[in-house]
Amino acid sequence: MKKLSAIAVCVATLYGCASSGSSSKATPLPIKLINSEMAKECTFVGVSSGHVYNAFQYTADNINDARLKAAEEALASGANSAVITSTDVENPGHNVTVHMENYNCSKN
Repeated sequence: MKKLSAIAVCVATLYGCASSGSSSKATPLPIKLINSEMAKECTFVGVSSGHVYNAFQYTADNINDARLKAAEEALASGANSAVITSTDVENPGHNVTVHMENYNCSKN
């Protein structure tokens, strides 16, 4: 009976972790993504990065979550726009890092 209870607890824990899912689907980025040509008209603020490791999500969800983290860091630094400079995905897609250059654009 103890083994059955332990297995039930493990399964419930794994299900809870897997069902928590990505927060980025419901949350839009708090900054505007721009390209490098648009950034020429803006003031450079700095760089930011977002990292996610989640083996219970699809690669696309991990990328979206890493973008959200980088964008929130950019917003905290005073930026209102950013250029994504790289997205590093380690196989099989559970480990993702997104790098951004952050800008303050008056014509946002």
